[in-house]
Amino acid sequence: MEVRLRKLCISFITIFMVILCPYQVWAAQSLSTVQAESYFLMDANSGVVLAEKDAETPRPPASMTKMMTHFIVLDEIKKGTIKWEDVVKISARAASVNEGGIQLEPNDELTVKDLFISSVVKSANDATIALSEHVEGSEAKFVERMNAKAKEIGMKSTHFRNTTGLDMKDYGIYAPEVPGEHVMGAQDSAILGDTLLRNHPEILTYTSIANHIIHKGQKDITINSSNLMLPARNKQPYDGVDGLKTGHTTLAGYCFTSTAKKGDLRLISVVMKTKSDSERFVETKKLLDYAFEQYEEKTFVKKGAMVPGHENMALPNGVDKSIEVQVQSDLRLPVEKGASQSDYEYKVTFASGVKAPIMAGTEIGKVEILHQGKNIPGFKPISLVATKSVEEGSWIRLFFRSIGDEVSSWFS
Repeated sequence: MEVRLRKLCISFITIFMVILCPYQVWAAQSLSTVQAESYFLMDANSGVVLAEKDAETPRPPASMTKMMTHFIVLDEIKKGTIKWEDVVKISARAASVNEGGIQLEPNDELTVKDLFISSVVKSANDATIALSEHVEGSEAKFVERMNAKAKEIGMKSTHFRNTTGLDMKDYGIYAPEVPGEHVMGAQDSAILGDTLLRNHPEILTYTSIANHIIHKGQKDITINSSNLMLPARNKQPYDGVDGLKTGHTTLAGYCFTSTAKKGDLRLISVVMKTKSDSERFVETKKLLDYAFEQYEEKTFVKKGAMVPGHENMALPNGVDKSIEVQVQSDLRLPVEKGASQSDYEYKVTFASGVKAPIMAGTEIGKVEILHQGKNIPGFKPISLVATKSVEEGSWIRLFFRSIGDEVSSWFS
């Protein structure tokens, strides 16, 4: 009788938890079933980490490497050093790497834009190498820039040896002379995708292309996106997916850095070393489903508004004794659906040694949000800036102000 009663109680508690805590139970189950050697999931706006597994371990990233190639090409487009309409003559070296390419031949001539779209959409290796040679003269020199950029944006488990992500043996005699291992961690891949989106949001124009026609001399080539989750690709569609980069080699397995947006919430997810083309999208779906089901984007303070309880910063030497501060951009982050507002609080840190004169718009501090008194992993603090200009007070003003403050203290 006692054993039966215990089993009945356990069953009742299980049913109770499933009924009252469906999100938590489902979330734990969904993440535990993600079949990838490593993964990473983040909110693109705030940087908040929503889930991760073995995310700092360096692994071969395959063609997810190309996100860095695209980053640098877009940098050059923005600077005006190259143009979309520039015609690139294909070298024998670029044409020799036909693995996953568009069958370029020596002396073919294509525009930068056609090569870029081929690299982004089809992940064409020959087109990618041609772009790197056009920008830097050689792939090896372009790779130097890639590694420098990786350090600049905070990638800590990454080293590039080529622009494509191919295993070095696939280059044959044309392998770039860059030492080391070609690796990138899942977190680094997300950092790269996130920074690429922030600096060049136009990348989504290209990563969302399902199919495209490339003009190669007198011949048109139709290319299809390797991202089967694009709704227009109509293979393994997922509403809201519009990027970023797939990857596959023998060493890397099947990888995918994705981004998807629903409502105000934009996610970036990474899966590395899954077992098949289809599986990388199935596992990505689990991560995206988890976040979209569990979280919603909440704006705590809108751009240009003041943080409640932290509206002013003392400015003893100014014409005014304090200066109003406002957030430079929206202060928002994903919160669990149904979470209490009281679980969150503001933490403001003003820069030390700030003195008048101060110009309007000058950054004078940072604000972040704590959850139940603790830092939120990955959250990027928002800048606080002066709402107006404040001149330095004259010595007479400051002298009489100090006397007034002293007198006030006698009666307080």
